[in-house]
Amino acid sequence: MIKLIAFDLNGVLLKSGHLVSENLMSFVEKPYSFVKKQYLKYSVGKISREEFWGSVGMDLKEGERKLYERVKLNVNLNLLEMLSKRYTLVIVSNLPKEWIKILFFDRAPKLFFKHVIISGDVGVRKPDRKMYEKLLSESKVSPNEIVFIDDKKSNLMVARDFGMITIWMRGRGDDAPFEPDFTISSLEELPSILSNIEKDIK
Repeated sequence: MIKLIAFDLNGVLLKSGHLVSENLMSFVEKPYSFVKKQYLKYSVGKISREEFWGSVGMDLKEGERKLYERVKLNVNLNLLEMLSKRYTLVIVSNLPKEWIKILFFDRAPKLFFKHVIISGDVGVRKPDRKMYEKLLSESKVSPNEIVFIDDKKSNLMVARDFGMITIWMRGRGDDAPFEPDFTISSLEELPSILSNIEKDIK
């Protein structure tokens, strides 16, 4: 029986899977390698929100306004509402802790999600096992009752190691040597897949 669905954010619930290359670099003038390095530090809490924006030469409010304008939802809110009535929904994302509100919860009701596990709070990024351990400890749900959805196969590999059912959200090419349990191109495919999983379990 499936009890919980864990969603990645970028590339799954949000359209952009690459916040730095596809979004930040459209308005930040520093070199990509530097911006990426600073973003990675910010995403695990090693530097503050103010330090990040200052280091890339942007005013905090202006930077976050431009980021908000560029990142779009990738999910129908009616679908989330429907799923939340049957399953526990959780976000597991590599994201600075302040950006979860700016990029997602300013657009989608937080009440749909019982837990939010982000790298900015945990201090590591997927595929570090601590992210998955945090999911299990907070949810109290067995791994074989969890569906884990991500646009990066490397993150799904660890979910599989824990015994979770894996769904790869196909985006940009990912040639990692891993075969997920299911592959989707849209979250609209999810109800049908969940139904099939539950039939197989029975």
